[in-house]
Amino acid sequence: MTIPTDGDETWAAYLAATRDIIARLVDDPEVSIAPDAHLLDDVGLDSFGVLVFITELEDRFGVLLPAGEEEPVLSTIYRHVVREVGA
Repeated sequence: MTIPTDGDETWAAYLAATRDIIARLVDDPEVSIAPDAHLLDDVGLDSFGVLVFITELEDRFGVLLPAGEEEPVLSTIYRHVVREVGA
C-alpha cells in the first residue's frame, strides 16, 4: 500500500492504517483512536506493542521511521511517514 501525499487524503490513509493495526494489536475491532493519541498512555500498547506497530506501519507504507521515538504519538509518527514518503 502506498500513502497519498496530498493533505487530508494522506492523513485519512494514515489514520485508517493505524486504526487497523491498533485494532488488531489490542484485539478490539471497534477501537477508537484520537489523532494525538499516545501509543503507551492512551492506546494502551506496551513497548513491544509500539515496536510491532512501528514495524507494521513501516512495512505498510514502505518507509523507515526513526528509531527510539521519544514520544510515540500518532501525529508525530505521521509527520515522519509523510517526510519519508516524500523523500
